[in-house]
Amino acid sequence: MSRLSIAKCYRTSKNIIMSKYDVAIIGAGPAGSTVGYLLSKLGFRVLLIDKSKFPRQKLCGGLLTFKTYKLVKRIFSLSNKDFSKLINFSSKAFRLYYKDNLILKGKSEKPFYFVDRDKYDLFFVEKAKQQGAKIVEGECVVNFKPSSNEIVTSSQKRYKAKFIIGADGVNSIIRKNLPIFDHKKWINNLAIAMEVFVNDLDIREPHIYLGVVDIGYGWIFPNRNKIIVGLGGLMKNKRENFVKKFREFLNKFGLKDSNKIKGHLVPSGNFIEKPIYGNTLLVGDAAGFVDPLLGEGIFYAHRSGEIAAWSIYFHLKENQNLECIYGKLLRKYLLPQLKCAKKARKIFFKSAFAFQYFPFRFFLRLFQDQMIDVVHGTKFYNPLKRWKKCCEPIQSAE
Repeated sequence: MSRLSIAKCYRTSKNIIMSKYDVAIIGAGPAGSTVGYLLSKLGFRVLLIDKSKFPRQKLCGGLLTFKTYKLVKRIFSLSNKDFSKLINFSSKAFRLYYKDNLILKGKSEKPFYFVDRDKYDLFFVEKAKQQGAKIVEGECVVNFKPSSNEIVTSSQKRYKAKFIIGADGVNSIIRKNLPIFDHKKWINNLAIAMEVFVNDLDIREPHIYLGVVDIGYGWIFPNRNKIIVGLGGLMKNKRENFVKKFREFLNKFGLKDSNKIKGHLVPSGNFIEKPIYGNTLLVGDAAGFVDPLLGEGIFYAHRSGEIAAWSIYFHLKENQNLECIYGKLLRKYLLPQLKCAKKARKIFFKSAFAFQYFPFRFFLRLFQDQMIDVVHGTKFYNPLKRWKKCCEPIQSAE
């Protein structure tokens, strides 16, 4: 049976209620666009709904690791020329500080890429649209009934689909309406990231600053037209204290106290191991798929979107339980790294504050190559294992 005919058979089955769309995806960021692109390519009738109009502003450091580069090129069949259009800046060099002390100045064999999220997200929305996905922009989802898979938007439009994908970020309305959602646990593991854009710093390589918050770090990322200065960490203290710490961080570089500080929440370590209820699947930030140590989310957005798309495909093709398939693929291709990263976070930041400058510098310099390999995805957090399934294609439900 061809891929196209699978979706066609589903729509014409007498045992299933007809609906306008096979799949409704809430949120058109990297996760939602990846699901929309793949399922549209497989022949499904796909609806993508986003509260913003594209191109939209998106707070994000915009750093892409090598594993993201490999994954995106494969999923969307991008040439090097296509990918280069997304890149604003790249650097193999990096600097790592503990407070004001430089503890590591190194080079990576593979470059770190930097993108503008407004252009990056628009690119993949257009990719989904080119495959036939219907895009609804500037519409918030205000209500969702998982029992009937009905969605109501801010303009009181109603949509219904066989499958619902929650790709609507850290404050996901889809997740909040699922009985699997533990609100208290989610809140306790949220991090906050704050950023400003500046033009008066001469930075040509990424800088990372440890020791400025308890569990988190500061960063300065170069870009073609601007420099991004940010600070992120677990929300153990009140927001006002975090703002104060960020302003102190800005003052280190002679940056004036700015009213242009912008912040956003990040799910850091509160990933949901079974982000599915019935025919509703959560992906990306909505499922908490962000590296708990590094704070990297773009890779996991694309990867979870790919896993969700193939889970639906295999569910229909092989008549297997959707929850089992999605859970199995997540455990195989995504969750092991997040679990190890969460354990590594406790050790890493405790070591940073316990040993501080000199011993910590020695440790990082000793394991510099292994650290970079983990960041780029060529090695697993566990040094005894290689993360072979980091970017490989999903070919079966096994």
